[in-house]
Amino acid sequence: MGFTVKHKKNSGMIVRSFTYTGDLEKCIEDAKKELEKKRSSEERTFLRWQADRAKKALDRYEGRIDDLLAFIQTANRKLAEDRENEKEE
Repeated sequence: MGFTVKHKKNSGMIVRSFTYTGDLEKCIEDAKKELEKKRSSEERTFLRWQADRAKKALDRYEGRIDDLLAFIQTANRKLAEDRENEKEE
C-alpha cells in the first residue's frame, strides 16, 4: 500500500501526478502522518539551517569576487591616470 508522485516540468511549472495502491483512505492517513513527521523533524530544521548558512557563505564569496573585480578596474584606471600624469610632467 502507498502512493507515488511523479514530477514533470510543463512550461516551467512542475506538474505532479499521483498513483496509489490499496485503500485510498489508508493512503491519506499515512500521508498525513508522514507530513506531520516531516514538518516537525529535527532533520528539516538542520537542513534549513545548513541551506541558510550555505546561502550566506555563497553570498559572501560572490560579494568578494565583485569587490575584487571593482578594485582591479578602479586600480587599473588610477594606474593609467598616474602614468599619464607622469608623461605630462
